[in-house]
Amino acid sequence: MASIRRRKRAKQDVWHVDYRDATGVRRRLTAVTKAEAEDLLAEKIRERQIPGPPSSDRDITVAEYRQRWLVIVASGGFTSSQLSGIVGFVSCTGE
Repeated sequence: MASIRRRKRAKQDVWHVDYRDATGVRRRLTAVTKAEAEDLLAEKIRERQIPGPPSSDRDITVAEYRQRWLVIVASGGFTSSQLSGIVGFVSCTGE
């Protein structure tokens, strides 16, 4: 659950916006006014509710996706030891 709280400071009060993003990570932002904090929270809630882009291939299996992903990872500039670790991990969690 998101919240907005006022924190009193010596010079000026600050409004804290506390929320969780789409991945569930807790985020904290600050604003100068309560209205600004409410607008900021509303914007973040809208961002969280926007779905990601639709998949171009809806009928793909997990095994096929794994093979595509390994090709992409292999061309990603990893060192050979990093790449063998990734392939080994995916192979033991796959089929």
